[in-house]
Amino acid sequence: KYSLGRYPTNHSQSYAGYVQAKYNILPKLQINGGIRYQNIKVKVDDFVGSEQQTQIAVGYGKSASAIPGGESSYNVTLANAGLLYKFNEQHQAWGTFSQGVSLADPAKYYGIGTYKLNGTHWDVVSSINVKDQPLQAIKTNQFEVGYRVNRGGFRAQVAGFLSTSDKTVAVDRKTFQILVNDLKLRNMGIEAEVSYSLSNGVYFGASGLLIKSEVDSKGEWKKQEVYNASPSKLVTYIGYNVQNWSFRFQSLQNFKQKDELNNVIEGYNTSDLMIGYRLSWGKFNLGIQNLFNTDYQTIWSKRSQILYSTYGLPELFSYKGRGRTFNLSYTFEF
Repeated sequence: KYSLGRYPTNHSQSYAGYVQAKYNILPKLQINGGIRYQNIKVKVDDFVGSEQQTQIAVGYGKSASAIPGGESSYNVTLANAGLLYKFNEQHQAWGTFSQGVSLADPAKYYGIGTYKLNGTHWDVVSSINVKDQPLQAIKTNQFEVGYRVNRGGFRAQVAGFLSTSDKTVAVDRKTFQILVNDLKLRNMGIEAEVSYSLSNGVYFGASGLLIKSEVDSKGEWKKQEVYNASPSKLVTYIGYNVQNWSFRFQSLQNFKQKDELNNVIEGYNTSDLMIGYRLSWGKFNLGIQNLFNTDYQTIWSKRSQILYSTYGLPELFSYKGRGRTFNLSYTFEF
């Protein structure tokens, strides 16, 4: 029996400062904007490749050189700006631009090396290390336009968005190393929500996300791999409030995904029921998740079966979603 390290230990720190302001250009038109400065520091420990650890554990070689760790820092300046136009108290429209930043997981990016056995010692021939391959911060630009209305019991809003980046994060499905590729990525879609409340306490509504993720491959936009792309989804609900009681039934539909390699993540539907009763000093809540006890695999289950397909054991990565679950709680208010 032996214990092995899969990824190198890493430590990260992030510091940020920002300035945000808004101003009414006209009585009905407001402009806002800001700047954010962020510093990210990453420290990675020395690490012996996991394959060499396994070789030594089974007696093939006695020692191995470590892939060198190190420190690296990244400075990023992000901007945002937006316009909000208020036609009146019931109708508004907006447009925004914002920037974001992400950093690939250092543990899965580093600690990968090629070794050669010299006697009983494994020597590092080449490696992915902090000094030679500093990790890159990935900046995204997002544009959004939208419209909302709030009139009586009717509320609705719809927004279209486009998010772009000059880099993409992928996974080597043989070594499971995180790769940062110089390929353009874009996510575009529509978010919408609508609800209506009646005077007798009944309300109902729906919210949805329709999204399309694509990667630029030699000038041609192709679907992003399903293990990175997010699924489209739809939530519908109906509720009733009467005296001290509240009832709400909602349904979540995750839609099917498919990429250029014909990898598929099947969609599924789950429903929940929430019941509440208010007392003088608090509220009882009963929740029933997955009300109909739907048998389904989680999105991560399907993703992991694709990512780890080289093992040839899909059943090993089959993760069932939670079955019917009851939650009872009491909230005390004072």
